[in-house]
Amino acid sequence: MIGHSARTLTDAIIAALDVAGITVGDGEKPAGGGWDDVARLSDHGGYVLLYPLVGGTTAGPISDLAADATVLYQLTAVGASRQQAEWIADQARVVMLSKAFAPAGRVVTLVMIDMLGGATRDDAGKTPLWFSPDRYSVTTVPA
Repeated sequence: MIGHSARTLTDAIIAALDVAGITVGDGEKPAGGGWDDVARLSDHGGYVLLYPLVGGTTAGPISDLAADATVLYQLTAVGASRQQAEWIADQARVVMLSKAFAPAGRVVTLVMIDMLGGATRDDAGKTPLWFSPDRYSVTTVPA
């Protein structure tokens, strides 16, 4: 029996998003994300930022009280427009709700949307960007 590993679960989610063709950053802007060249004069490659969040729970039988784990994640879709940010968030949501990811020795039994992030424009940079931060809870159990 393999216990919960935050690192391997996060890596599995990143890999599943990547396989789905979504550019994903592990808490930071990924290579290939953002403007191709000069902002607003080039294409913007939208992307998702994955953040493990504080919180979650463990449970299980008396023999292993931490066998089952529920972990919290935020996936922030970033785009040059509201439409792009929401489209990327929609694509990431399909991957997350499919439960098509799990680290070795674990099974994803439940993925719940904890919060739909809406879309927010940020004008603080040289060019405006849109963000859509969805939060998820992911429950895994031993395989």
